[in-house]
Amino acid sequence: MSKPSRTFISRRTVLRGAGRVAVCLPLLEAMACDPAARTALGQTTARAGGAPKRLIVFFVPNGTIPPEWFPDPSASETDFVLKPLMAPLAPFREQLLILSGVDNQVYLKGIVDNHNEGMTTLLTGWQAGDLQLPVEQRNIQQANGISLDQYVADAIGGGTVMPSLPIGYEWFHWLYDKNRNGIQHQGSPAALFTALFGDPNIDPAALDKLVKRRKSILDEVASDYDKLLPKVSGADRLKLEEHLESIRALEMGLGNTTSCKPEMPMYPPGYPQPQEDPAGLPLWVEHMTDLLALSLACDATRVSTFFIRHGGGGQSFFPWLGMDIIPEEPNLPTTEHHAMSHSWPTQPYPYDNLVKIHTWFAEQIAMLAGKLQAHDELGGSVLDNSVILVCSENAEGSHTKVNMPFLLLGSAGGHFKTGRHVQCGGAPHNRLLLSLAEAFGLPGPDGSSDHFGDPDFGGGPLSGLT
Repeated sequence: MSKPSRTFISRRTVLRGAGRVAVCLPLLEAMACDPAARTALGQTTARAGGAPKRLIVFFVPNGTIPPEWFPDPSASETDFVLKPLMAPLAPFREQLLILSGVDNQVYLKGIVDNHNEGMTTLLTGWQAGDLQLPVEQRNIQQANGISLDQYVADAIGGGTVMPSLPIGYEWFHWLYDKNRNGIQHQGSPAALFTALFGDPNIDPAALDKLVKRRKSILDEVASDYDKLLPKVSGADRLKLEEHLESIRALEMGLGNTTSCKPEMPMYPPGYPQPQEDPAGLPLWVEHMTDLLALSLACDATRVSTFFIRHGGGGQSFFPWLGMDIIPEEPNLPTTEHHAMSHSWPTQPYPYDNLVKIHTWFAEQIAMLAGKLQAHDELGGSVLDNSVILVCSENAEGSHTKVNMPFLLLGSAGGHFKTGRHVQCGGAPHNRLLLSLAEAFGLPGPDGSSDHFGDPDFGGGPLSGLT
């Protein structure tokens, strides 16, 4: 007696409804079994079984406190002990690849501005300032090449709703396309929700009616959902239910939030303001990490960047950590992040408030990692198939670029050998950028297997990471 043929479902299947609502779906068993869908994903972007690889870049401003971040160099690669600032990442210890001795050397070739040139060079591997202009006319925020995120997104983002998803509470130059144009961030949770779960040709009037009636977008796709259920296994049904429950919970959370910006100055004069005005920055991060995890799980995007605060001066306060907002001297070194960052090593350590801030950033990274791990994906998780690059524009408060706090979380589908602390001996960070490109089957942007960005800082990918 022959077995019934298995139903194959396209990886691009969505649930559609009235008002041009479209809900993307997670990777199901029925999708992974579709040979055509697996071929379409391509060998450089997918693991066996059809799960795509993902890249997330998480920015932490103003460097770190090196003695409280880097493991003891005398310990072996695998026997390291997490220092206090990494303590929130303890649940992911075996998925960490901590890098010591990676320097941003290329920044010295261009305009030096302590923080801005660190941002411009961070993901491009090129000096800051347009080389076609005289030195005195160069803009410190103008890059000379494409940034890693955009380069990877151009290669693997085809067919997704958002080839790249730059998330940012603030807007700042650090991401650049192939024409060296700056990439703007998505700062509104509500707008991102609509972009993810609405058709590109969405009818604004229809969606506005849904909002005013306090009706869920899932109510609009119920018919499509009922038609899909008979085609999937019991495990897929459970996964679909969990996915839709996550969307509904997030939707209701956004609907009950009237704003997403803390009532405090967040920018230096002249910076554009976020689009929302919610109940505080921590809530914004919670919403955006939820949205990012969902968008990665349902393959709406494969590349994202996460930017909360810029480096350098500019009224960066953390009142939810028990620090008062006192935006004038001489109190800034006890309340404002950038001013506090200069307390090490020039002032006695530890500096309690600075430790609290860096610990909070580590907690946000752990929260995102936990949400990615919670999304099952054919015997693994979305986190297993992702790599999160944690980075900063400086090494620490004195603006140096030696021994930068680079950290990888996740193996990119088994490409990186994690659970280790690797000492890189002063290698230029261009080699780390090349290592990450290689994880997605890519050479450097100019086709080189030796360098990413400036060829003066080549040498191939970092050794010992795979």
